[in-house]
Amino acid sequence: MIDTAVKFYQDLYDIKTIDTSIWNELFTGLPSLDSTDREYLEHDISYEECYNALKMMPLGRVPGEDGITVEIWRYLFPVIGEYYVQMINLAKSNGQFHDGFLNAMLTLLKKEGNYNGSMKGFRPLPLMNIDYKILSKVLSVHLKQVLNHIIYYDQSCGIPGRTIHDNIHLIRSIIDYHSRRRDPIGIIQWNQEKAFDRVNHNYLFETLKQFEF
Repeated sequence: MIDTAVKFYQDLYDIKTIDTSIWNELFTGLPSLDSTDREYLEHDISYEECYNALKMMPLGRVPGEDGITVEIWRYLFPVIGEYYVQMINLAKSNGQFHDGFLNAMLTLLKKEGNYNGSMKGFRPLPLMNIDYKILSKVLSVHLKQVLNHIIYYDQSCGIPGRTIHDNIHLIRSIIDYHSRRRDPIGIIQWNQEKAFDRVNHNYLFETLKQFEF
């Protein structure tokens, strides 16, 4: 079973050859962050931001490999919080975190549905340490403040102030409009299997550069 799982995820996450020659075409006209947004994203992280991120985390969840839960972190943060914030800002400035910061324990969760025992029926779940999750939450909160400045309004899901229901209403309106006109139309819905797992990291980082992160 272990060999089967290892082979499946090695094949899934293996770096695929992509056509980089079309990148410039895709990046043409792409918006970028302005100086105000960049300054906001690059400011030193504060004690309050980290503590608020910690308080937003649900309780009773499985910890990472260090075994320290959210409950313990909340109890100890008034004592160790300032040291944690200093460590985060220092690592952020020199681009290097301590050994083990990015470590995770991987477990597999079974999806709903009948996958006939295929590995496609399981979702890998990384159990990260809370010190990592605090920083991740803080950066996520920062990022949400600028996404609507660079992500086109057609992307309705995952952007503050937008909802996935917007596109559902749009499709219904399109169908209703053309039905009244008796226009022959067709609507195509694409759904890529494991889309987030298949993103080429080189392309992802180049896209971030184009956005001027």
